[in-house]
Amino acid sequence: MKENIFSIDRDIDKDIRVKLNDFYQALFPGLIKIEEVEKGSERDKEGIDIVLHLMEGKEITIQEKIRRDNYNDLLVEFWHSQHAKTQSPEGENRVGWYFKITAELLSYIIPKRLYLFWVKDLKNFVENNQKLLAERSWKIAYNKEGNYWTYNKIIRWDEIPHKNYQFK
Repeated sequence: MKENIFSIDRDIDKDIRVKLNDFYQALFPGLIKIEEVEKGSERDKEGIDIVLHLMEGKEITIQEKIRRDNYNDLLVEFWHSQHAKTQSPEGENRVGWYFKITAELLSYIIPKRLYLFWVKDLKNFVENNQKLLAERSWKIAYNKEGNYWTYNKIIRWDEIPHKNYQFK
C-alpha cells in the first residue's frame, strides 16, 4: 500500500509551475494566456487545473497530475473512501478524479517525463476495456493528510494514445 502526502506533491507543483508554463508556451503556438484555476472553484471541482487561452478565443483545459516516482504507467483513481478500515472499493465511496474530470487534456508529470494525452482517449479505453480493468487488481493508496483511501487501476502507456516529452 502506498501512502500519499499531497502537500509534498503541491510543493513539487510550485517548483515546476514555471517549467510547465514554458512547456505549454512552446507546445501551443498562439498561446496568449495561461490561467491557473483557483483551488476549490467550480472548474477545479470539475478536474480542470489550467486553462490555455489561444488566439481567436479558443481555450484548452488541462488537468495536471504529479507522481513523485516513475512506475511506467498511468494510475487512475476511480474511488476514494473516508473509511480507513474499509480497504474495498465497495461501500460508502466518493468518485475519484476519473469520473470528475472534464478537462480536455491530462498532463501526467513524473520525474524527467511528461505524458500528455486527450482525456477522451482515456475515457474510450476505460469504456471499451471494462473486463480487462475488472481483472486487474486495485492499487490502494492512503492519503495521510485527508485520512482517506484511494482505489486505483493501472493503465499501461502502450494502451492509450499519448505523447511523452522529456521534462526536467
